[in-house]
Amino acid sequence: MDSCPPVKESGSGSARTTPWQWVAVAVLSLSTFVVVTSEMLPVGVLTPMAEGLRISPGTAGASLTITGLVTTVVAPAVPRLLGALDRRAVLAVAMVVLAVGNALTAAADGFGLLVVSRVVIGIGMGAVWGLASAVAPRLVAPRNAALAVSFAVSGVAAASVAGVPLGTLVGNAFGWRVAFASLSAAALLLTAGLLLTLPRLPRPTAPAGTDDRTGRYGRPHRP
Repeated sequence: MDSCPPVKESGSGSARTTPWQWVAVAVLSLSTFVVVTSEMLPVGVLTPMAEGLRISPGTAGASLTITGLVTTVVAPAVPRLLGALDRRAVLAVAMVVLAVGNALTAAADGFGLLVVSRVVIGIGMGAVWGLASAVAPRLVAPRNAALAVSFAVSGVAAASVAGVPLGTLVGNAFGWRVAFASLSAAALLLTAGLLLTLPRLPRPTAPAGTDDRTGRYGRPHRP
């Protein structure tokens, strides 16, 4: 049974978003927060990270480029490749992938494993980023759709303002590996949160009068 039943669309926009549905939006926003923090955290722990991996700070910093390039490829591809897959399940799997990437970063003993870990993080990040803005409006009443999207993507700004400084604080106090391990644990917690709060989200049905294959308006199909 779905924990958060979908809101029925109303032409008058009179449907209301329930508090539980706003909780789902909040979990999605926290997911984007952890995703972007995972990408940017090396900036805040660059020197100790480079020393621990026995590489130069410039080489360690290149790991951000690796993650960004992978995300650039994955993010636009994911929505096109999902087909009828449940978007909630895909988001949950993406967060598990992110958790694995952060765990590999924490365990890295050299540049080779660091590159692998940042590729894995890029895959998880791209999947979440590619779906977040499309899923958010489906969690709330139609009149709240734009606000839900704003909340979902606000995790990006929050990661820059709070996520990286918080990760840096943890890294300075307990070591950079602990900072990435903490992000791995947070990603796993959010995996459970997504599965608990989001409803099942199959591929949206094409609006009446559209071509199911192209999504363009045209003549109705004959029976």
